[in-house]
Amino acid sequence: MASAVVLAAGSSSRMGQPKALLRLGSQTLLEAHLAVLTSKCADVVVVGGALRQPLEEVCGAFGVRFVHNPAWATTMPIDSLRCAISINLSGPCVVTPVDTPPVGTDDLSLLLEAGGPAVLGYKGQRGHPVVLGEDQLRQLREEAVPPHLGFLMEGARVLESESADCLLNFNHPEDWQAWLSV
Repeated sequence: MASAVVLAAGSSSRMGQPKALLRLGSQTLLEAHLAVLTSKCADVVVVGGALRQPLEEVCGAFGVRFVHNPAWATTMPIDSLRCAISINLSGPCVVTPVDTPPVGTDDLSLLLEAGGPAVLGYKGQRGHPVVLGEDQLRQLREEAVPPHLGFLMEGARVLESESADCLLNFNHPEDWQAWLSV
């Protein structure tokens, strides 16, 4: 059974508004992520921190689980991922930050077929999302794992996307506006 995690614990201070709630047509960015992920993953979890209630409401509407990272302000994204896998997610597990374009269904299928560890890329450059296998999930559950996802992704296959969107991150309002205007 495939699973997915959306990392959305940050405060979005550089964006000036919650990234998860940015408007993408008739839905929010988080809703766009969940629409794709729930189409192919049986278990989807959103990890929130700075923002809780609105994310819980979106999760409820999609029938996905919400996990709160109470230490969001002092931890790294891998710690939010650990919060998510503490509820026994299985591999393959797709992991995406909320501040990236939603993965396309073809690319999501490609990631799930790879089983992990693998990362979506464009012209050889690594992007988002990544997929973890059972071995990587087991390593994450152990305390001895270094505090960054890159360690788990060493030797990961880069799966070529046809879209450069997998390389984007929305950190500032101009990043978001530039992507919307394409």
